Amino acid sequence: MFSSCSYFYKVPQDQLSRPSPESFRSKAIAGGSNLRILPLGDSITYGQGSSDGNGYRLPLYDLLSRWNKVEYIGRERHGSMSNNRHEGHKGFPIGAVGNTGKLDYVERPNIVLLLAGTNDVVFKINLKTAPEVLGRVVDDIVSACPDAVVLVATIPPLLDRNREAQRVAFNAALPAVMEQRKEAGKHVLLVDLATVTTRHINATDGIHPVDEGYRLIADAWYKSIVHADQKGWIKAPVAKPANGEVDRIKPTIQAMPIVPGRPIVAGRPIVAGTSAGFWSPFRMLAALVVVSVGCFWALRN
Repeated sequence: MFSSCSYFYKVPQDQLSRPSPESFRSKAIAGGSNLRILPLGDSITYGQGSSDGNGYRLPLYDLLSRWNKVEYIGRERHGSMSNNRHEGHKGFPIGAVGNTGKLDYVERPNIVLLLAGTNDVVFKINLKTAPEVLGRVVDDIVSACPDAVVLVATIPPLLDRNREAQRVAFNAALPAVMEQRKEAGKHVLLVDLATVTTRHINATDGIHPVDEGYRLIADAWYKSIVHADQKGWIKAPVAKPANGEVDRIKPTIQAMPIVPGRPIVAGRPIVAGTSAGFWSPFRMLAALVVVSVGCFWALRN
């Protein structure tokens, strides 16, 4: 739907129908360089609703690891796979996703997978400005990790019709936001998840993909990584800071808007255990604040 924008990489439908097309698996990414990948987002990055808890991360790992050494980074661990690090948080809107991600930029990923915005739509958090907030998160990533490729995905379908219309509007605003960054020379790509349809969404919570949906997301990430490599954007990751180079990581507290009421999906409240489970009575108090981290480090003589 955004094919007129040259920076937007829309994966062909026929390619996504095959989980591991040979045309994309015939060579290594970046000449076989290590891939240090930061999966950054909300409960979809976490893998909520997938049968093994890995979400898209395991099928993407399988696609990439045939030719490259793949390392996921992040402070969270979830899923049955051993390489299961990520930075996906249930119920987090875009701003909170960006704030928590700052903790990981010091590890200097060479690929960042950013999928955020579902909770902004579900909970109707500043919908008019949400795409620009996402753009500022991209700016923060590029500033902290100038050697990284940043892939930003559209958000998958929602079963609630009212919120689905808002999701479509959110996705439609992303090309212009990303075009600004492209014109500034940033290595960013917008990844269309249009192949993930309502039949790939869990009917119980109306938000999270089922296993096949997660496989389609992995395929979309993979083809976009290949596309970025064809542009010459992916390089070997820079060295991580050695012990003692990080001077301090100081958390601060930032107020977060109260979300009025419980969202309705497919005519009924979202049940606990979905990303909306983050707004349970116990966690509602915690949801009034998010951790904003300023990362400061200095090289010691």
